[in-house]
Amino acid sequence: MVLVDERAVSRRALRRGAMLATALSASLTAAVVETPSFQRLSFDHTRDLQEHLDYAADLGAEIVRLPGRDLVTGLVELAREHRVSHLVLGRDVHRGLAQRLAPDITDRLLAALPELELHLVAG
Repeated sequence: MVLVDERAVSRRALRRGAMLATALSASLTAAVVETPSFQRLSFDHTRDLQEHLDYAADLGAEIVRLPGRDLVTGLVELAREHRVSHLVLGRDVHRGLAQRLAPDITDRLLAALPELELHLVAG
């Protein structure tokens, strides 16, 4: 499963996820977690997200969308529902102060899903 959002790194994550799925003879799932902040995306970000989803479809991915109160809760729910063993996330190198002080998403995901293999793709 690959987390897809409006960031440019999503495209690289999708490529990596497609390569991984091919190597494992597994299906590819592109996941969008629609958090409350998702509803406030600008027109440009919404367009970028749709371009990434179109790319995912071109790669043969199943696209799943799930409303969630936060990103980690939504990803955990999707991973359990779809019995995901590998999760590919795009990771931006430049992180703001608020993000550096908040608990890391990877730590929270691995605490909730210790059997998950997490793949981080740099932007």
